[in-house]
Amino acid sequence: MSSSEFRENAEECRGWAETARSDRERELFLQMAEAWFSAVLHAESREATATELAPSLSSLDTRRDVAD
Repeated sequence: MSSSEFRENAEECRGWAETARSDRERELFLQMAEAWFSAVLHAESREATATELAPSLSSLDTRRDVAD
């Protein structure tokens, strides 16, 4: 899943929290939203690392061609 999909799930949980029938239900939905937002941060970190590595990986292919 992508960070945007995680974010959508978190927002959906927040919406459910707004319409919760009890404090306990609201708390559970907010905890779920928090978990999804944690996943957003993890996914964004992973995506940023992949983006940073992409140029490095492509330069490795170029170096291999030069070495051959």
